[in-house]
Amino acid sequence: MDTSKISLDPSMIAANDRWMALTTNLRRFSSQNAPMDDEYGNLDNAGETYVYDGMFQLEQGGEIVNPAIRYKTYGALNEGRDNVLFVCHALTGNASVHQWWQSFVDEFSQDYYVICANVLGGHYGSTGPMSMDPVTSEMYGMSFPDVTVRDTARIFLDMLQNEVGVTSIKGVVGGSFGGMQAIEMAILSNLESYGPEVRGLIPLSSNAYHSAWQIGISEVQRNCILTNFENNPDFCPTKNLHGLSLARQMAMITYRSRAGYQDKFARDVASNKNQWQVGSYLDYQGQKFLSRFNPTSYIKLTEQMDTHDIGRGRGGIDKVLNSLKVPTQIIGISSDVLYPPSEQQYLYDKMKGTNGDNVKIDIIESDAGHDGFLLEQTEVNALIDNHLKTYE
Repeated sequence: MDTSKISLDPSMIAANDRWMALTTNLRRFSSQNAPMDDEYGNLDNAGETYVYDGMFQLEQGGEIVNPAIRYKTYGALNEGRDNVLFVCHALTGNASVHQWWQSFVDEFSQDYYVICANVLGGHYGSTGPMSMDPVTSEMYGMSFPDVTVRDTARIFLDMLQNEVGVTSIKGVVGGSFGGMQAIEMAILSNLESYGPEVRGLIPLSSNAYHSAWQIGISEVQRNCILTNFENNPDFCPTKNLHGLSLARQMAMITYRSRAGYQDKFARDVASNKNQWQVGSYLDYQGQKFLSRFNPTSYIKLTEQMDTHDIGRGRGGIDKVLNSLKVPTQIIGISSDVLYPPSEQQYLYDKMKGTNGDNVKIDIIESDAGHDGFLLEQTEVNALIDNHLKTYE
């Protein structure tokens, strides 16, 4: 069970022990109750740690003292230090790409130096709500400051430049929340000359801004977690696990498609005859999630996703996309209802005017829904490979 600790402080260890004890006794379901593929297996916080030196100033105000970023690498960095593929993970992912995208590591770590980092505010090793605040010597919890996608992208570029020492990045790749980070990294590098040069961009099932539809879904999930805690300033991250389970169940519906659910479950009932199979599956997913994530991190990361707007403070989205000339391969999934293909088409339409043949779009036909960017790995990897061969 990951605890996302970044220090050996006794109070932090005690908090993590309480979290582990609480989740150990949760009711488990057999894998027979999960007939639909899951996008993640067992995740951990393995990797190396980059510690930002000083006060990291946040876009919306506030700062974090010496924030830490957990990252993991695969393959070898070349002499020119420019064969880097940086992978940005989705909402509940981690830095260990092999645990959720093994085929990517197998295929690309032979020629490229693959790097992935846990997001700022994340659950798997980077500074976040379960970390110790060096100013108060207490766990951040709900007091963890507001972080934007742009903040996370910026500290990633800092890490690549100051910790890894890369001279430029062959490509940034990411799906969903990871796609938002990837786009921001490309903008910061190419339009604002921040950090090492990003030479290629591959956003999967992502968009230019978080829409009202997506914010609304996140808001209801957060409300599930915050039920009964509205007036409690001491909201504890290890409480209301039922709310986190409900949030995850709702998310799992939006991550898939109507056709996918119908094909897997139809109107079948579970073996105990007291529940629909689809209900048993969602119950299983909700309970399973409790063993690997905590409610406060979920709240803070979904809030971070809601900040996504590449046009903020830059003269608008159209201006940014029209100016971004980095070679780009946009990928979407036909049945995605959470980040529908129309949003990838929007990215393409706005970029192609000045980017020309440097920007391409492919929508993969699949009933897997939003999670198709993780589940349709063969097609996704082929598109990435073809794209990487089109530019130096």
